[in-house]
Amino acid sequence: MRRLDCPNIVKLIDVIENGISNEVVLVMEYLAGGSLHHQLVLRKRFSLLHAWHVMKQMASAFAYMHSKNVVHRDIKPHNVLCNDQLVVKVIDFGLTKVLNAGEKLFEESGTCGYMAPEISKDGYEGPPADVWSLGILCIQLFLGVEFNGSIIIKKKSDAYTYSEVVPKLPPNSGTELAGLLLGMTYNEPFMRFTMEEISHHNWFTACPSFEGTSVKALLSMDNSELMRDLEDHLDVVNEFLHAHSSVVRQFLDGQRDVLNDYMHEHIDSHSIKFWLAEQKGEFQRHTVKLGHRGFAKSGQRSSVHW
Repeated sequence: MRRLDCPNIVKLIDVIENGISNEVVLVMEYLAGGSLHHQLVLRKRFSLLHAWHVMKQMASAFAYMHSKNVVHRDIKPHNVLCNDQLVVKVIDFGLTKVLNAGEKLFEESGTCGYMAPEISKDGYEGPPADVWSLGILCIQLFLGVEFNGSIIIKKKSDAYTYSEVVPKLPPNSGTELAGLLLGMTYNEPFMRFTMEEISHHNWFTACPSFEGTSVKALLSMDNSELMRDLEDHLDVVNEFLHAHSSVVRQFLDGQRDVLNDYMHEHIDSHSIKFWLAEQKGEFQRHTVKLGHRGFAKSGQRSSVHW
């Protein structure tokens, strides 16, 4: 673990050995919030935006591991820490192995439901097996923990995987996401994406479309009256979010409190204003004026002033 230095992999701080009791204590980085499995159980399913944020971090972590010839061999939601801000840290390296070039694995290791179909004592390659496991985990973000990789293994059909997964993805998720998930879960290992290809996939180059995304889930505010106002303006808000995804990314990266404070102070039943953009270390005021709900529903577009 000491050789792994990545923001989305839990850090090993120290190793303490007790020669008398033959105990070894690992002192590791702390991240509050529980596991990704815990978040999945709470949320049931992730929104398109939240899944994008989590998947991007996981792809980066596992691509880094594979670049160091390290395979995890037990990728599952329980082995990924994830707090309420959706910061991800990969953990549990008990089955991890450092591979030599071209080396095959023969141990049947992993967790049922996440193990790749080729895993057997006859030998298999570690990196594609990791990719399969990550693919199953990513599908669960959209379909829930009830989805089990064993279902598609039994069918041994990529067409069946398509029919089981793609129709259940969020509306307007696009072909890029479907292609990414299917590219990780092909039955033939040689056909799967590599972790490096996954981390640079087109779906990760920008935030996904916000059309149909719940603003309530996106902003996670407590003010019920404010949320009712937002829901009355969903069509206009979603249009703004789709057009200005870079603004949204800013509060996901730590500016959410600024957005919340501003919205609580300035939003009334007739307008929604956003004050976010960051310029040279200082916030610059940018306002999006949204019209009265009657105006918004009339089909006219609100004016945007930068």
